[in-house]
Amino acid sequence: MDNSQVREIIASHVSKTRIHSSHEHIGSIDSFGKNTSPWFPVDIEPALLPSATTLLDLLFSPYTTPQLKAMGASYPPVDAFTDDDAFLKAMNILRPIIKSNSGIGVLVCLDRGLKILHGIGLNEALSSANRELLLRLNLSIKDKYSDYFQWFSEVMEKTGTDSLLKPVHPEFFLSDSLKENAGELRYSIPIMRIDSLVGFQHDEKILDFAGVERAAGFAIKNSSNLDEMITWFFGICDTFQVCSLKQLQAYSRPLSVLDCTREEMSKALDTLIAARADGALAKYRDEALIVQNYILRRILEEADFRSLPYQIHTGMTNLSQSNPAQLESMIQQYRNISFVLLHAYPFISEASYLARTNPNVWVDTSWLVLQSPEILQIALKEYIGMVPADRIFSSIDSISLEEYTGGIALTRSILIDVLTEKVESDFLDIEEALYISERILGGNCKQLHRL
Repeated sequence: MDNSQVREIIASHVSKTRIHSSHEHIGSIDSFGKNTSPWFPVDIEPALLPSATTLLDLLFSPYTTPQLKAMGASYPPVDAFTDDDAFLKAMNILRPIIKSNSGIGVLVCLDRGLKILHGIGLNEALSSANRELLLRLNLSIKDKYSDYFQWFSEVMEKTGTDSLLKPVHPEFFLSDSLKENAGELRYSIPIMRIDSLVGFQHDEKILDFAGVERAAGFAIKNSSNLDEMITWFFGICDTFQVCSLKQLQAYSRPLSVLDCTREEMSKALDTLIAARADGALAKYRDEALIVQNYILRRILEEADFRSLPYQIHTGMTNLSQSNPAQLESMIQQYRNISFVLLHAYPFISEASYLARTNPNVWVDTSWLVLQSPEILQIALKEYIGMVPADRIFSSIDSISLEEYTGGIALTRSILIDVLTEKVESDFLDIEEALYISERILGGNCKQLHRL
């Protein structure tokens, strides 16, 4: 079998393999409602419909906005979302900024997704002197999003997606809109975010429990309330048979979780509550960490008791404190938890090592292709061979359907390249390569979460 035949067989198999994506945030754009970060409306309300959605909504996503603003862009004026001339003026201002960022993974994925779904890529529309091309692309986006759930279904079928996991807050499960197959729920499987229960770090509030308090209907005023909240939280997990937890605390605190007694937590929490009443919270960050450590330990205990998968944000932010190596002792202590290490970059090797040496650790390609397709390629080259094939997940961590589509297309393409190279170098045989592709693209996610 020559090299062209190897690539052809692998490419054919990968392109036909159905997707079970392990981590997506589709809908976290402004047309679904402005977020009061980190509570995006789609993480709280099932089957939420967007308002009129334009190319500008897709461009100014939570991933691209910081990058565009860092290069001098401003959020477009209101009329740019409704008036063609104002839209073209805004895009003309953005043109050189987007061009200077054109190699950034998220824009590469968006460009690819727009081309696949709407027939016009972002770069094509921007480079053309024909303003009608931009208007046609914008109109196509508006038209498709006007019947959003039909559009969602079309995209899932076009991308070969059977299911995707979607992290949501407790309110999501308590909403009257939560019905079987409601809206995007035909494909999206909600998993529980622990973040509002842990308390978001906040410059002024120090710990912000507003989301979980709003959902539960009572406030955390003392240690008994906190214990009650944890019981309430896992009651929801049990009632709705939640198949996984998800944590993002690496944005604002160390990944490692120190031991903490209930007495230590109670004293720290009392200090924080008293300081909040006096408006003097800023100097009590150590106490906030103690309270968080207690909550995280209790969550780990409950997850271990239930043998729940546990997605955890690693790398990418808070760099000195987000190395997944910090999780090693927790991984070894809570053996019934299936730890899914999201992102990991630039700590790909540390994540690989943990998954290689611990049978309760999985690695997930989440967010990598949106950073850079080359980073995803580097990760897959290391994961395939170092990590058991049954413990590698793929996902995009996408914000929009267009990002998702482009990300899936690039992921398939890169996986074809990596597997072809490994077969050609006699590292794998063709049957092994085909098996690995099935596991990475969906088989592992489906098996672990019993989908």
